[in-house]
Amino acid sequence: MSLLINAALIIPALVFLYWDWDASPPAVSWPSNVPGIVGAQTPIQLTVTDEGKGLAQVSVILVQDSYRTTVLHERITRSWLPWNAGTQRRELAFTPTGPKGNSSLQDGPFSVEVRVEDHLSWWMFQNSIVSTQNFQLDRTPPEVVLFSTQHTLQQGGSETLRYTTSRDTVTSGVSVGERSFRGYRQSMAATDEFVCIFALAYNAPLDTPVVVWAEDQAGNRAETPLPIHLRERRFRQREMNISDAFIDNVLPDILRQSGLTPPETQVERFLLVNATMRQQNNAHIAEINARSTNQVLWSEAFIQLSNSKVESAFADERSYMYQGEKIDEQTHLGFDLASVAHGPVEAANAGSVIHAAYLGIYGNCVMLDHGLGLMSLYAHMSQIDVAEGQTVRQGEILGKTGKTGLAGGDHLHFSILVQGLAVTPLEWWDPKWVENHFLSRIQLADK
Repeated sequence: MSLLINAALIIPALVFLYWDWDASPPAVSWPSNVPGIVGAQTPIQLTVTDEGKGLAQVSVILVQDSYRTTVLHERITRSWLPWNAGTQRRELAFTPTGPKGNSSLQDGPFSVEVRVEDHLSWWMFQNSIVSTQNFQLDRTPPEVVLFSTQHTLQQGGSETLRYTTSRDTVTSGVSVGERSFRGYRQSMAATDEFVCIFALAYNAPLDTPVVVWAEDQAGNRAETPLPIHLRERRFRQREMNISDAFIDNVLPDILRQSGLTPPETQVERFLLVNATMRQQNNAHIAEINARSTNQVLWSEAFIQLSNSKVESAFADERSYMYQGEKIDEQTHLGFDLASVAHGPVEAANAGSVIHAAYLGIYGNCVMLDHGLGLMSLYAHMSQIDVAEGQTVRQGEILGKTGKTGLAGGDHLHFSILVQGLAVTPLEWWDPKWVENHFLSRIQLADK
């Protein structure tokens, strides 16, 4: 009988001890894109896991020569119930300076040592692991040298800057207030030369700060204020009367081509197209602009549509009136040019066709990339005669004028864009301005 009782006690205990055995050690997983070079505030991330009893203790230690400092240490509790596993996964993030920014690491190579232990089993056995990853600390920001110092920028206008940076620069550009314009590295130059076309929005204040910046792989950033004179420019204000006939005749095709269900009321239909769709279309145009090449594809001033008359100018402030009440206001960011019905639309300059398709309020629309983030846009066309990827010469026919999209009559809507921001075409149509503010600086970069 006693043997049976002992067996009844011993066998379950052995089964429990066998069940409680934990042979799986913890694991440390580094992301596949671990940055080899890091700055003082670069986040370093990793994951620790344990498929057995759970994580018990995690330590992260920075090591450089004989210097060692712990930047993260965590003890992780576990339920006292033996059948409940503890925490089996932790996402860790830290910086080379530690949580209080008091790490004494010097610029140069260092390593991150991760020590992980899991919980004891009833066998009093504990698994542990040590994982090490090497890094390079770089806290020195890039250097920026400006080659052009005389700059003038008007509201709604453009300007060009040539500059060089230290070799470790990854990206650079010019910030105008909250908007950033990317600099394009010039491959023909012997050093790290960049050219940046930047612009001031038509409604930006005259105290908007303009800063040249550069960032390296470690995220270090250098900023240099750009000496520049900002000039005020006044724009027209106009009232646009919207009739039921316009809403009934123009909007249905736009809604159909865009796959939208017409709202119930006339005003709602108009606002959906004139406000909501306009915002969406302009965001898409900015995305297209981001694909601009880093090569200059042209060499002379832009040209205005032949024999055209200006119907609406750049940055006209439009108030849209319906039955005597203002229902919307928008800014017309281009020129409306009228010639003859279904007249030929010429390329304002040499470039590459980056868009040739229907685009909401712009109707049939062609966009040309001229390089360095500079693009021209041709809208409301009745016919498109070019295809995406095609190279065109200045004056080459892109299609015919029309009244597709949000247009009340046959004309060409023409815009110039600098990295997605519409600017006045008047400057780019002016050979003297183009020579002084763009071509002469590009020629300097070529030498």
